[in-house]
Amino acid sequence: MPPPTFTAIEAQPTKDEQVYAQIRRAIIDGNVQPGQELPVATVAVQLGVSRIPVMRACQRLIGEGFLDINTRRNMVVVPLTEERVTEELSLLNDLECMAVREALRALDPDIPERWRRLNQVLAQAIASGEGTARVQANVQFHAALWDSLRSPYVRNLVALVWDHLEPARAFASTAGPWDRSVSVREHEAIIQAVEAGDATAAQAAVRNHRQRTVDRVLAVLRARSP
Repeated sequence: MPPPTFTAIEAQPTKDEQVYAQIRRAIIDGNVQPGQELPVATVAVQLGVSRIPVMRACQRLIGEGFLDINTRRNMVVVPLTEERVTEELSLLNDLECMAVREALRALDPDIPERWRRLNQVLAQAIASGEGTARVQANVQFHAALWDSLRSPYVRNLVALVWDHLEPARAFASTAGPWDRSVSVREHEAIIQAVEAGDATAAQAAVRNHRQRTVDRVLAVLRARSP
């Protein structure tokens, strides 16, 4: 694998925050691959900083579950495994089911209407073939679901789990072309269930949406395993 590359940072925000943000984004975007070592000294040189802020950022990312320390005592991006993918997608499923339950309790008709508008944006992005717009629209739809969660802690947790799974989603996309409009239809099933006040159907729609992702990622992992 080629070594990761980083650009020199600016003065503000703080040096530690910039180092942390760049490394975290590189992991989420897949510029540093799951299982790949992250050489602290090399990263420090590329960022134009000492090893200390890089080490602090890495410790923070270990705490968030993005990095680990391997047997050679080097920083390594947490590998994608069947166990990890299944566990994290199960957690995301539970949190999004909680979100739709909270949306149903709110009895606010504006909530599903907003979700539908965002889902229409996603449909347009898929039709245009613009990958970046599609990814952003999908995130915005799911973030709107999370807005129904009353606890800021739980909202932060679901966003963290989502970020953890970005490499898995990118990995799944390497399996070849597939009908991305399925996501739009699955989102619409969630919306319609919430509009109907049907908690059972809404949660089933969330689980169906998540299970498709699980199946696709696991299929790619198994196909590539030795």
